[in-house]
Amino acid sequence: MPETLQLRTGESVKLKLYGMTMDNSELLLAPNKVKWEIYGDEGAATITEDGMLTARKTGEIVINAKYTVSSDKVYEDAIIINLLPQEENTGSGDNSGGGNNGSTGGNNRRYNNEGDNKESKGTGASLRRNMKFKANEEINLPGQIRIRFTGEEEVQNGYFEVYEIEDLMKYRQLSGKKDFVSNIFDISIPEGYKLKSPVELTIYFNKNKVKDFKRLAIYVYNEKTGLWDLVGGIVDEVQGTITVRLSHFSKYAVMENSQLIIMTDLDNHWAKDAVYRLVDKGIVNGIVNGIKYADGDYRYEPEKPVARAEFSKMLALASGYEFENNNVDLSNFADDKEILAWIRSYLKYCNEKGWINGKAVYMKPNDTITRAEAGVMVSIALGFTASNKNIKAPFANKKEIPEWAAVYIDELVNKKLMKGLPDGTFRPNEVMNCSDVVSLIDNYIRMQNDSY
Repeated sequence: MPETLQLRTGESVKLKLYGMTMDNSELLLAPNKVKWEIYGDEGAATITEDGMLTARKTGEIVINAKYTVSSDKVYEDAIIINLLPQEENTGSGDNSGGGNNGSTGGNNRRYNNEGDNKESKGTGASLRRNMKFKANEEINLPGQIRIRFTGEEEVQNGYFEVYEIEDLMKYRQLSGKKDFVSNIFDISIPEGYKLKSPVELTIYFNKNKVKDFKRLAIYVYNEKTGLWDLVGGIVDEVQGTITVRLSHFSKYAVMENSQLIIMTDLDNHWAKDAVYRLVDKGIVNGIVNGIKYADGDYRYEPEKPVARAEFSKMLALASGYEFENNNVDLSNFADDKEILAWIRSYLKYCNEKGWINGKAVYMKPNDTITRAEAGVMVSIALGFTASNKNIKAPFANKKEIPEWAAVYIDELVNKKLMKGLPDGTFRPNEVMNCSDVVSLIDNYIRMQNDSY
C-alpha cells in the first residue's frame, strides 16, 4: 500500500525516486528521467518533469513514478496525496514518505516538502509543517527518522522542518576517525522558541556499514566549534535504529567510533551516555579512567568515590581551561608539598575562580567530594548567587544541609542540575561517586552551551 502525503492547495512538494544498488546503497535517480503520472481528480494538481508537485484544488490523487533502466529492470513507486483546503491546518498529519519492496527492485521513494516553494537546505528527503504538536504525536519519515514530541508544542505562524543532508563529504573531515552510518538530519523549529518538554529522536542507520554496534552513537554538529559532539542513544540492532531524548534541535547523524574504549560495566548503566560524552570531549579519559582488567575488559567503576582533586580537574576542563604547567604555586595551603604535579594547575585555576577553597589552611585534594561541595562548586562556576538561606525544595532533611551550601540548593534543583534522593532527602554529606559526578558535569556543560 503506498504511503500518504497531505498537501494544502498552493503548496508544492519535490518528489524524488531512489533505487537500490547491488551493495544495498541508495541511488538517486535523475528526476528529469523519471516518468511522473497523476491519477485521480482531474486538475487537482500539476507535476513538472523534474518532480515538482503543486496542489491546485482539494481532492485525492496518486502519483506514480517510473524509471526504466532496461527492458528487464525498472524502478517504480507510488504515493497517495490528500489535497486539503488552503485554510485547513494539516498539523495532525505526519507528511511522511516511504518506500516499498516489490518486483521493481526494492526501490525507496523520498521527497522534499518545499512548502511555499521554499528552497530546501538539504539534498534529500525533507519535511515542513506547522509547529503545532500534541503530546506523544510523532513525525515519521519511514526508514529514515522518527520524532516523538512528549508534550504539547505550538508556535503561531511557525514551522517545524526536517532536511536530510545526503552529501556527507562536507562534514566527513570534521568527524575525525568516526564513520557515518546514516545521513545527516537538520531539524529546526522557529528561532527563539524553546521546547517545553523533551523530544524523542530515532534515526535509522545502515546495518551493513556497522562493524560494532556498541560503538554506535548519535552525534550532534556543534555550530560553534565545527565539530561533532557525542550525544549517545539506545541501539536497536534488529530494527537498525538508535534513540535519544533531546531538549533542542540541530544537525544529527549516527556514527561509529572504532577508537572508542568500551567499558563493560557501563552496559545498561544509567550514566553511560554521560560518561561517553565526557570521554568524547576529553574531560574523562577513557583509557586512564577506564581500568583494564586481566580478562582484557575495560571497566569504569561508576560507583567509585571521587576526590576533590579529580572533580576540580573535570570542572576546569568542562569550563574550557587548557593545561598550562605543573610548576604552580599553592604555598597558601599548608599541604602544598603534598599536592601532586598532575593536579596543581587545575586546583590553582579553580581556587582563583573562587570555586574551591581549602579546609582551614589545607587543600585536602585527596579527600572525597560530597554532594554539597560539588554542588556549590558548579553553582559558583555558573554564576549563581547566594541569595536565600531558606531552602524551598521539600527535602525531608533540610536541617542537615550546611548554611554555606543551602544558599545554592534551590537554584541547583530548579535548574535540574541535581535532584534529591528517592527517599525525599538531599544527603549533602554523601560522597559523590563517578556516575554522580559525570552526570553533574554533563548537566553543567549542557547549561553552559544549551546543547544536545
